[in-house]
Amino acid sequence: MTGGFGTLVAGRLQAAVFQWLGGLGPATELVGSPALGAHHLVGMNGGFFSATGRLNNAIGYTSPAYAGITLGLAHGRLTERASITGNADSAINQAAISYKKGPFTAGFAWSRASDWTLGETGTIGPGYIVGTTSAPTADGISAGYGRSIQGHALTETGLRAGYDFGVVKVMAIHQTMDNFAPTAMRNYKDKKYVVSVVVPVSTGKIVGEYAKANMESLPDAKAYTLMYQHNLSKRSALYGAFARFDSAGPATSDYNRFAFGMLHRF
Repeated sequence: MTGGFGTLVAGRLQAAVFQWLGGLGPATELVGSPALGAHHLVGMNGGFFSATGRLNNAIGYTSPAYAGITLGLAHGRLTERASITGNADSAINQAAISYKKGPFTAGFAWSRASDWTLGETGTIGPGYIVGTTSAPTADGISAGYGRSIQGHALTETGLRAGYDFGVVKVMAIHQTMDNFAPTAMRNYKDKKYVVSVVVPVSTGKIVGEYAKANMESLPDAKAYTLMYQHNLSKRSALYGAFARFDSAGPATSDYNRFAFGMLHRF
């Protein structure tokens, strides 16, 4: 439903934060596949800021643009489980803001998904180890109270900025993922940084993308992508790409990717 108030949608929705963060990155957007984008290759793709982030049973709102500012809100219910009772909170909430004026763009987004199943009332929340009264651990997780609690809380934030200089467009993204998992007795905090450039050349463009992930849940990783697109017409183009992935884990995790192809947009 669209009007002077903005746009209101409901159903299975793409995450409200996705468009504000440029979640795919320019390399992925160029060919329509995340397999070549450094942004995607370094990980942190299991949350709602990824290309596959979707909200079920959701309602979303996008405001009209005012002075270059657009707001977005979304609320979704996680899949209900009829065989389990006592769901204290099984939902996701998102908020995002974007700004565009001339060659400058920026955006910030926040998302929190929680899925708790309580067998007995207790004190729960991010930063708590459930079922213990011990002192805070080396991970900085405070002690809490409660029993028979399963599930997790996933909080994500993202900040992006970009500037189009004409001869080159520069973009940067910073993302965080805070995954509180009581069953693992850990509070994983992952961070990702992405820098990309797009350079128009004759009838095409060159795209360069670098991403680095500092992870607690998995080994650190970094990746870069170099790609060229040559336009044959307004809707058809040839492309060639090289992507490199390096992991702090086993050396066998590192790899190179080459891709050549043709695109046609209908």
